[in-house]
Amino acid sequence: MSLIDEADTVQRAISGDHEAVANLLEHYAPLLRRRLAGRIDTRWQGILSDDDVLQETYIDVFLGISDFVPKGEHAFLRWITTLARNNLLDAVKGLQTLKKGRGHHRVLGAVDGDSSIDLLNMLGGTVTSPSLDAARREANRMLKAAISKLPEADAAVVRQYDLEGRPIAEVADSLGCSQGAVFMRRSRAHQRLREILGSSSHY
Repeated sequence: MSLIDEADTVQRAISGDHEAVANLLEHYAPLLRRRLAGRIDTRWQGILSDDDVLQETYIDVFLGISDFVPKGEHAFLRWITTLARNNLLDAVKGLQTLKKGRGHHRVLGAVDGDSSIDLLNMLGGTVTSPSLDAARREANRMLKAAISKLPEADAAVVRQYDLEGRPIAEVADSLGCSQGAVFMRRSRAHQRLREILGSSSHY
């Protein structure tokens, strides 16, 4: 793909041409895979692979391409490389924290019924109703509306891992993905939920 073709393809992708997005990913996939090679520690290779990182990165590209602003040569390659490396960091961070027994900042109320409130607090908001029952209802309402706007694969991670408190292995098995992919999807879902819900003053 020449630089002129690439620039045109990127613009078409930004404009919503899914075939253009696919062409860009197909073109850069071998190079992106080489850039990821050897970055996954042997401790995690049984539950996280380069393919997991690539797959979640491709989803990020399709979801975020409309907001991409190309700057300079090879801007698209730099962008997807950053996405891939951030996804890998999210996965490893989650797996490391899970191994230490802290549940990757697990929602604390998943057992006692206040998981919606705890998730809102984790996302940076607060629920200020004087009544716990009213606060729980309001948190459930806001989260249900926000989660409904997520891609289903990401929404399922939030429901199962954050709100229902299921073990990571069970969530991964339910969704047919690796444990590392669960943490990548969770990070993406949390970021999107923050954007949907807005600042704490809007909760």
